[in-house]
Amino acid sequence: MKLLLLGSVQAYVGTRQVALRGRAARIALARLALAGGRPVPVSALIDDLWQEKHPRDAVHALQAHMHRLRALLPLHIEFVNDGYRIVGGAAELDAKLFGELSERGRSHLAAARPEQAASDLEQALGLWRGPALGEIDDVPGLRPFAVQLTEMQKAAITDHGEALLQCGRGESLITGLRASLALDPLQETAWHQLMRALWHTGRESEALNAYANARESFLDVLGAEPGTRLAELHAAMLSGAPDETPPAVRAASAGPASAPIADGPVLDGPVLDGPGLVGRREELASMELALRRSREGTQFVTVSGEPGIGKTRLAEELRRRATASGAIVLNGGCDPSVPVAHLPFAQMLRDYVHSDQDDDPELRRRAPELANVLPMLSGRLGDDPVPPADGAREVDPYSTMDAITAWLAHLAARRPLVLIIDDLQWADPQTLLTLRHLLHSPRRVKALVVLCLRDIRLPVDEDSPVSEFLRQSDRVTHIPLTRFTDDETAELTAAERELFPTAAVPHWLDEYVLSAAGGNPLFIVELTRQLLIGEVDDAGGIPLSPRGSQRSSRAGSNTCRRRRSPSFSTPP
Repeated sequence: MKLLLLGSVQAYVGTRQVALRGRAARIALARLALAGGRPVPVSALIDDLWQEKHPRDAVHALQAHMHRLRALLPLHIEFVNDGYRIVGGAAELDAKLFGELSERGRSHLAAARPEQAASDLEQALGLWRGPALGEIDDVPGLRPFAVQLTEMQKAAITDHGEALLQCGRGESLITGLRASLALDPLQETAWHQLMRALWHTGRESEALNAYANARESFLDVLGAEPGTRLAELHAAMLSGAPDETPPAVRAASAGPASAPIADGPVLDGPVLDGPGLVGRREELASMELALRRSREGTQFVTVSGEPGIGKTRLAEELRRRATASGAIVLNGGCDPSVPVAHLPFAQMLRDYVHSDQDDDPELRRRAPELANVLPMLSGRLGDDPVPPADGAREVDPYSTMDAITAWLAHLAARRPLVLIIDDLQWADPQTLLTLRHLLHSPRRVKALVVLCLRDIRLPVDEDSPVSEFLRQSDRVTHIPLTRFTDDETAELTAAERELFPTAAVPHWLDEYVLSAAGGNPLFIVELTRQLLIGEVDDAGGIPLSPRGSQRSSRAGSNTCRRRRSPSFSTPP
């Protein structure tokens, strides 16, 4: 028989669809199917079926549901260890087939076989009939599986798009990418693929306009520029020669790559010396000192500041230099739109597993607890690629935090370890508690933890974990980023001008940028680029100012207004 979970829950015996009458039957069947043959506790099934409105005799009511499922479907459902499970592999799961096809397509793509990759990934995506688990995706015990399956679908869509681009079939992606970006304009990989698809079908002006639309979306919502990868593609298109080398597919969907994991020397000597970043010399020196201290025990660096001030850029510079020096670097971020506990640690685990490190003995030993953070670990490290139900039930928070800490301590014992977490102001409570546990754990986790957060009014009291990350101590370094000085503004402006050597440069550019950008690095870059590519106000030749750049003072008033220096209101 077949059980379909990639959409509304359905069951087939041969070609005949079996009618699953009622929401409770679908919940119970999905819960057992996703357990991968492991018992699902009676208490967890009762909570999922009735949530807070348990019947008077919930245990007998559950037994009645199990009896009806046995009568309805040719499944061996047994009661063992105070739970129910499906015995054997009598049922074929579309979710399992989807995982196998997606993984095979990804392997073809990594081996430069895009035609085979496109075929496998197209089959995988064709299994989807709607949102994972349909109308029961809000059940507490099923929600982690729905989220996990949806993330797997997004990764497969990205990989499929990459395969089509490499096959020269990018034109077929354009309509779908535009529709997807209309719903969620913050998909940087989708913008990257759309720009390439347009460019390679001869629609160069549309490709450049797509980048402008992407920048506007990112600035409106996040107050920050798109990432380096998108900016580099745009610069290459402006020069008429975009890079034809396909990017690593996993890097496109999983964010910044982690350093390869292997035994290596302890970091020795300065790692933050050299060109590549304007200003921030004192801040880099503080981070270098914290990185050295982390070889004796956990060190935290908290980088705070207004949007566009350079928090992510500073962390990226640390990542680049630490990686080059042999350190392990793991990245994660917080997102209020993704309701998943331990989100940044789940991203770190995902990247680590995708870097073919799933044979790590410590990771395997801690997999039962770490699967509470990343459900796919149970399938990746076990026999079944579908995440087990255990991770969705009655989790011991301390065991999960301790498992994360133990895994990180194992990594840090081999090589210097750097963890970078962006947008801490949106962290879920479990992430904050895990970070505090890491700071005070008796385990010697020789790691540097870099936390980036905006200067906003956080609901922080003395008992909040966040308060500990903002207080200077022997284990915490707080680095508040301020706006650039005039000299630093001039240096960054000059660096941007070098990227456009053939552009006509107005003689008033430097002084205008100094006056209008207010020392915010993002606004400096945006204004300079707008001037150099000729983006001006039709009314009087005034360069269009970036959103939020006109501040009432360099000290940082939060009131945005249009400000034009009288000396430059009508540049020649």
